[in-house]
Amino acid sequence: MNLPDINWTDVSIKGNHVSSAINLKFLDTLQNCGLERMVTFPTRLDNTLDIFLSNRPSLVNRCTPIPGLSDHDAVFLETPAVAKRGKPVKRKIYLWKKTDENKMKAEFIEFKKQFLNNYDSSSLIEDMWNSISTTPNKILESTVPSKMSSSRFNQPWINREIKALSRRKKRQFNKAKSTKHPKDKKKYQHLKVETRDSCRKAYNEYINNIISPDCTSNPKRFWGFINSKNKESTGVAPLKAGDGLTYSDPTTKASILNNQFSSVLNSNEPVNDIKSMGPETHPAMNCINISEAGVNKLIQSLQIHKATGADGIPARLLRFLGADPAPVLTVFFQASINQGVIPREWKRANVVPIFKKGAKNNQRITDQCPSHL
Repeated sequence: MNLPDINWTDVSIKGNHVSSAINLKFLDTLQNCGLERMVTFPTRLDNTLDIFLSNRPSLVNRCTPIPGLSDHDAVFLETPAVAKRGKPVKRKIYLWKKTDENKMKAEFIEFKKQFLNNYDSSSLIEDMWNSISTTPNKILESTVPSKMSSSRFNQPWINREIKALSRRKKRQFNKAKSTKHPKDKKKYQHLKVETRDSCRKAYNEYINNIISPDCTSNPKRFWGFINSKNKESTGVAPLKAGDGLTYSDPTTKASILNNQFSSVLNSNEPVNDIKSMGPETHPAMNCINISEAGVNKLIQSLQIHKATGADGIPARLLRFLGADPAPVLTVFFQASINQGVIPREWKRANVVPIFKKGAKNNQRITDQCPSHL
């Protein structure tokens, strides 16, 4: 950092090597971001040109100069901070190939009979939705085996053969280290090269399968690999609230964003205060009638690789049941349209902030755009 005019002892500007506006802008940025300098000694002659800034000075145990390769001294820092690798979140995986098809269809047919006997287009929407959202999940749990994914970090192209080869290489390394025999060292080098070539071959095959023409029908695998290469996992940066202060606590940031997103929606506006737009120029819409054939067509067009909604019912389950869900959903949709009511659960969503513009290191709440999942 070539700003020799800054006197870090009293944080003042002395000299005119660089424009004073640049020096002031830099000092203001440090103050606004809550950063403190850790380097308190000169690094080139009498000037401190190599600096280290931190908003957590307690994490720096030692900061000392050491000889550098040029006319600048290098800065050596000792800190207990350890970089963490995010572990994959455990999730439930359904083993669809082991599904008890006969039991699943028999249980759903029984549910369909009970539903059509108990409900019609005049029934309460909440009661109908509670039945629809809970019973299929119970059928899913009783007829489709499942397992939990591992939380350990692993490479998806590492297969059983490569794991066995890696264990052989490790055993041979320990043997060569203990015996120091040239024959054992040579065998270890051979296993090392063989393991490396096997890993490269498996990786190339994995990449070729991802970018194959099949990725157009199932792009989830392709984009999952692309997202895994993203190294930015900092989440939401410290937010500057309306009071001018910057907050970094996750709970406080969530509260700030929730207040901002909810403030742009006026849910308490009286209906009578809505401005009249004049006489209607378009003809009235006819009554909407839902048909079983139309519902079944939409069910069969569902993409089974898409994530589930708030109800937790997989699209694969609806596709698997064929035409059986259509009568149930037809009655439910028709009742919702006739009554002008939707379930309360449909009005809730998980909202995540998406960065729009501005500086990523110190964001305003207006720099975030809400997006619901």
